[in-house]
Amino acid sequence: MKVTFELFFLNWLFLASGANLDEGCTSVQYMELGKRGTVQCFFETGFYGVVWYNSTDIVQDPTLVMKDSVKSGTGYLSGEYDVHSNGSLIINYVLIKHEGNFTVLKFDSNIGDPAMHVVLVEIFVKPVYPYPLVSDCRNTSDICFQPVNPNAELKCSILKARPALQLMWVERTLFGDRNVSSTANVTSDGVVYSSHVSTRNVFHSSENLALFVCKADGPIEVINQTEKQVLLLKKNIDILSITPQLLHFQQDTEIELKCGEGSNNFPFIIWIRLCDGTYEYLMYSIFFGGHFTRTYRNDLIGKNGSLHLSQAKISQEGIYYCILGNGVTDGIIAYDVSVYVNPLPPYPVIDGCGEGQYCVLEKQTRDNITCSLHGIRPEVSLKWKVLHGDVHSSISFDNDQLLVKQDGDTFNVELSSAIHLKSGLNNRLTVECTTSGPNAILFDLSTKFDLLHLNAHPTEGQNIKIQTYVIVIIVLLAIVFVFVIVVGISRIKGKDMSFSSF
Repeated sequence: MKVTFELFFLNWLFLASGANLDEGCTSVQYMELGKRGTVQCFFETGFYGVVWYNSTDIVQDPTLVMKDSVKSGTGYLSGEYDVHSNGSLIINYVLIKHEGNFTVLKFDSNIGDPAMHVVLVEIFVKPVYPYPLVSDCRNTSDICFQPVNPNAELKCSILKARPALQLMWVERTLFGDRNVSSTANVTSDGVVYSSHVSTRNVFHSSENLALFVCKADGPIEVINQTEKQVLLLKKNIDILSITPQLLHFQQDTEIELKCGEGSNNFPFIIWIRLCDGTYEYLMYSIFFGGHFTRTYRNDLIGKNGSLHLSQAKISQEGIYYCILGNGVTDGIIAYDVSVYVNPLPPYPVIDGCGEGQYCVLEKQTRDNITCSLHGIRPEVSLKWKVLHGDVHSSISFDNDQLLVKQDGDTFNVELSSAIHLKSGLNNRLTVECTTSGPNAILFDLSTKFDLLHLNAHPTEGQNIKIQTYVIVIIVLLAIVFVFVIVVGISRIKGKDMSFSSF
């Protein structure tokens, strides 16, 4: 006798034992609460019909029937369900009651045995944040950094999700993940679940630096980021005992501070600056499964663990600490960064000399000379140096007065001295004003000039005066000589006239 479509289940009770329950449909499927969902099945085109049940009980009345493209059934008529042309079941508004098994019978014709498939539908609710939340971390998916006390409790949560997700803490090292002792619990309001896990003693393996990972186990439909990494730094570590390397950088040049050398052996790096007794966190980097770097200032750039500042500024001075580790061992590198500023103009200025020209100063036997620098940093001293000849027999410097005035972040330096040019000085004397003191190594600044002793070498004007005096004296002598001769001749003539008269 012909088996009708409506009575198909009578034959199925006897023949279903050989059916493949997973053929054509994924056995477990997830649908989001409050959304439209589809129980996906993949049937070849040309099938005769499908019958859907909202359980594994196929003796009860079907929920939805599609026969030769005609739809019927209590679920279809109520609007709760619909069916796709490919046979997949559509749930128009997913509710908690839809969680469970659904059964579909597919008929290739109006006679013969159907294929049966059972699908377990899991209802899911996405958590408030689609990633694990760690206490005291910003609510972002990025890797978090936390300075913590050694006995601090580290907490992680997934809030208001369905199904309940399992959480656990692991410590990540260069040599693999290590399970850590933790306490977990789950709370529920009957629909959604909140999962929590906590741990202590976070610096069990490494002394100062550790990377902890909160891992969530659940379907990708519920949570798309299953890990939250937290880089932990022990508070109040002894970094002041580290002797920093002193580095000088000219203002507005690039600063590069190396640390880790590519981070092959130390994939965790933190940069800290100490300035005026205050610690400032600058940057942290992690080199696991790629490269993550976060900086706390716009003028900083991280490159393979190194710290770059595009333009050195005085405000960036301080002691920079790089703390690096791999989860098992850690270390500290320190740099004392000093920024120096060249003066304007970039050389000592000699009072009485023109700018940018070699100078000859005419000085009396006892006189004064002055040398100055403007806008220099750090503070330096100035000194005089005689380049040629015996300084003791040529010149002496007395009553040196060094005046230093701070002008904002820079200094103005002035050296004034009384000089005594010795009488034996017959030629020009070359003198140099140059920087001195502990900071002079940063600057190669000097100015040379000549001193000309006025008393030993008359000037051109004086020479003209002397020549004038000589000429006047010669003229006067000539006049006197002529006058004497004239007077003498006159007297002789007078005597002759008197003798002839007798």
